[in-house]
Amino acid sequence: YYFASLMLIPSRSLTKIGDAFLAEKLKENKMDEVESIYFKSCQNQGGLGAFMFMNLIILLPVVFAILPEHFAAGYWVVFFLGLANFSKLATGMNFPLIGLTSFHQWRTYLMIIYIAIMIGLNLLLIPSFGISGAAVASFISNVVFHYSGVFLIEKKLRFRILRKEYTRPMWVALLTGIPCYLISNYFDSYTIA
Repeated sequence: YYFASLMLIPSRSLTKIGDAFLAEKLKENKMDEVESIYFKSCQNQGGLGAFMFMNLIILLPVVFAILPEHFAAGYWVVFFLGLANFSKLATGMNFPLIGLTSFHQWRTYLMIIYIAIMIGLNLLLIPSFGISGAAVASFISNVVFHYSGVFLIEKKLRFRILRKEYTRPMWVALLTGIPCYLISNYFDSYTIA
């Protein structure tokens, strides 16, 4: 859990800084600037999240080679929790923005849906897959929760966040990370030995 949660550290600072800017621009009713701040938060946090996720995946085999054998089941837990955190980062400051708008009550409704999905998936997946099933349940419920916030913002504020420019930094980080992952897997046996 802690390995995957390291991905969220930079976003906490960015969110605290961005809240003040969003509140100020919403108060002044400058929706173009609000959209720009939100768009940049999605781009920057998404690109950083993709970069950190790829680094996490590259280093996981080395970390689990050092740990005792009974920790091996945690490999997929870290992977799916990393994906869950990436989905949170890729959606930027969606819930802080929703909290500052007139439709802030939707955040509560979406949280109730999130909890219901999480409990249902845990009941379904844990008996079959154990701790990895809990991680998959967390990933799926996080994706539904955070992207429902994005769709709510797109519907209520008419922002067009899900477009090509939004995903470019994430694709760059992921596509540069894949060759690094393949190279590290190639040399993995030499590093650990």
